[in-house]
Amino acid sequence: MSTLIPILARAATIVAFLALILLHGCSEKQSEVQFIVPDGFRGEILIIEDNENGLDNSGENGVYKYVIPKNGRLLVKSFEPFRKWHQERTSFANGDVIANENTQGNNHKIRFFGGGVTRDQTNPHATRVYYVGTKEEAEKYFKMKHPAK
Repeated sequence: MSTLIPILARAATIVAFLALILLHGCSEKQSEVQFIVPDGFRGEILIIEDNENGLDNSGENGVYKYVIPKNGRLLVKSFEPFRKWHQERTSFANGDVIANENTQGNNHKIRFFGGGVTRDQTNPHATRVYYVGTKEEAEKYFKMKHPAK
């Protein structure tokens, strides 16, 4: 019994230490990335990391807004807001919210898909790839861009 008490005390210390680490990590405010697309926009959105020519977005109170041009391409200086835990929200310029790809319901409703990063020989810059459209349109798009080998 006397050897069990030091083991339990150490276990309790370890559990308390792990709890403090978890609580500290969870206390960091989650940031939000907002995409604002032109009214009626459908198609490919490319966020291209270009530290020389890109938009410098330091955000405001943990919110990073990206206004997507009509051609769907936006240069940004850094992907830093995307690298930490964040939530993505998308709306049309008129304020109508676009649901994300995980939203349950009608597959014919326009949604916001993607977020993967690519880099290839034709573009030396890292690029985040998104798509606005129906589930069927997005599936066709991603199959065309990334065909199975």
